[in-house]
Amino acid sequence: MITAFNRQQLAAVRGMRKQSEIRAILGIHGIEYKLEVVRDGGPAVKLADGSILKATHMFYIYVHKRDLRKAKYIVMREIKNRSGAM
Repeated sequence: MITAFNRQQLAAVRGMRKQSEIRAILGIHGIEYKLEVVRDGGPAVKLADGSILKATHMFYIYVHKRDLRKAKYIVMREIKNRSGAM
């Protein structure tokens, strides 16, 4: 079980796709994680030039501190392999 006392931050990312990719990798390898989402952009705002500044989210992914090294290694390896295959 992951608690505030035994966890370490693995990643802090913006964007649904990136956090989903990391979570999928952790799940495939059986590494327990905890996800926290912080909305840091407030409501969407229409700017003077007509463009819209959308609210953004920050995704914090935590793992048990005993799994941090393994999780970093696996996530980096998998992302490198996936980007190299494209």
